[in-house]
Amino acid sequence: MNQAKEYMVMVLTATLLCCVVACNLPANNDPLEEKQDAEMTTLKQEFTNFRNAVYQGNIRATKSFMQFPVMNTNNDIWYMVLNEQEQQFRKINSQKIIPFTEADLTLYYRKIFPKAFVISLLKINTDTLFKKGSASSRANAEDSITNYSMDVFYDKEVGRLSLNLFYRRQMKDGYGNDVRGDENNVIYNFNIKRDGRLLFNHIRIAAQTR
Repeated sequence: MNQAKEYMVMVLTATLLCCVVACNLPANNDPLEEKQDAEMTTLKQEFTNFRNAVYQGNIRATKSFMQFPVMNTNNDIWYMVLNEQEQQFRKINSQKIIPFTEADLTLYYRKIFPKAFVISLLKINTDTLFKKGSASSRANAEDSITNYSMDVFYDKEVGRLSLNLFYRRQMKDGYGNDVRGDENNVIYNFNIKRDGRLLFNHIRIAAQTR
């Protein structure tokens, strides 16, 4: 009888030890899920780093998100930084793409990333953006007739991040009545690499007069 009791005690002890060990073993996570989590962590950090770079005016850090020369479709990046006379002098048109170099970024940095862009970007909620796929900042007044805002879209399937900076200018007559309005959209498109890193692709400009 004593031997039977001792045997039962040994069995119970062994069972308890197995349970304790099993509880302390790490969970078998899905390798694909772990990879996706790592990519998302990298992407969020990349977005934060880019935002910090433009906020600080750190040209060198900003360059790490670009591959030079930038071959911008329709030369929209040039239309953004040059006035009409300069465009004519440089012979800028939509037929032949003019390379945008590192030196050009240094020269026109604040025209590409103006104050309105920086302020709007700082107000974008990172968690909302990557959880819901989009996030917006409220409109801000630039002057008495102009305001701006930003919509950011994250397309996981395509691998694209789009920052849409929207301007609206409302003109008034001598009596304070609205007579004319201009709307301008500047869209900054980034490709998302497989490891979650951001790479600037191009700028698109859309303008409308009402």
